[in-house]
Formats: sequence, C-alpha cells, structure tokens
Amino acid sequence: MCKSVFITATGTDVGKTFISRLLLKKLYTLGHKAGYYKAVLS
Repeated sequence: MCKSVFITATGTDVGKTFISRLLLKKLYTLGHKAGYYKAVLS
C-alpha cells in the first residue's frame, strides 16, 4: 500500500524543506522506504 504526505505552506522560507528532511530521516530510521520530491523550485 502506498501512502503519501503532502507538506505545504502559504509562504516561502517557513521550513517546508527542513521539516520534509526530518520526516524522511525518521521514516528511514523506522525501516520504511521513503522518497522526497520537490515539485516546484523557486
């Protein structure tokens, strides 16, 4: 089963990438396969 987490915010420089990295690291340490994709770069 594939599950997704979508992280969004209304502004820039609020820490979306930082939080995404922390979540990904935690998932890896728990033994889950996870990936990260940043759809829009500005």
